[in-house]
Amino acid sequence: MTHLEPELFRIYANVVRTIERERLLARGQRVLVAVSGGRDSMVLLDILALYAAELSLKLGVFHFDHQLRPESGDDACFVAALAEVYGLPFVSRTADVAALTRQLGLS
Repeated sequence: MTHLEPELFRIYANVVRTIERERLLARGQRVLVAVSGGRDSMVLLDILALYAAELSLKLGVFHFDHQLRPESGDDACFVAALAEVYGLPFVSRTADVAALTRQLGLS
């Protein structure tokens, strides 16, 4: 594992401990990480990318654009670029969620 600052190492260690305690991932498993572009999902991707080698995980990155904000397309581009930096496959989907909820009478 690469060198991490003490606070980042603490976060990494807590996440890995939870993964192992709860048996969330198995060696060699394929994992699609949902990444919004927000800080929490970005950190999760960073941690899983570091941890992937230890468990021989096959990671991929998924982003869903709800089209709820004018700049949401920028989020998709940002997440795609990050996936490329990590050398991970990227999958993206988009839907006009506001229009769909109106159409279906949902809130």
